[in-house]
Amino acid sequence: MLFKNDLDRERVEKILQMNCPDLSYFLINAEENTFDVIKLQSGEWIIDKEKKEILCKKEKISVSEKEFQIIDFLLENAVNKFTVEEILYALNMEDGYYLKQIIDNLIKKMQKYSESLLQKAGGKYFIDI
Repeated sequence: MLFKNDLDRERVEKILQMNCPDLSYFLINAEENTFDVIKLQSGEWIIDKEKKEILCKKEKISVSEKEFQIIDFLLENAVNKFTVEEILYALNMEDGYYLKQIIDNLIKKMQKYSESLLQKAGGKYFIDI
């Protein structure tokens, strides 16, 4: 759906959340022939890139700037799975061991709330939508 303004988009989003809480959807900003995911709702999870917030069951999960950067990268590339080295390279980061710890701790943190959107399988990390 395309909306003329944010108010219309927010109204439809509230209706979806109330009536279809298990529905997964992306809100995308389509300007100048580019598409940027600005929000993801998947079941109990909401990732709001504009506010840099992650919520589960409407409860805000505290994440660092680096953790949000990782989530954001994986969300933008949701159809792919990445090794620590690939994430390091894509985000222009230095220490692979430290990054692996951050991602593994982020998975554990998110699993405290519900089954995590952030997953690991076969040494690769991804967002499971």
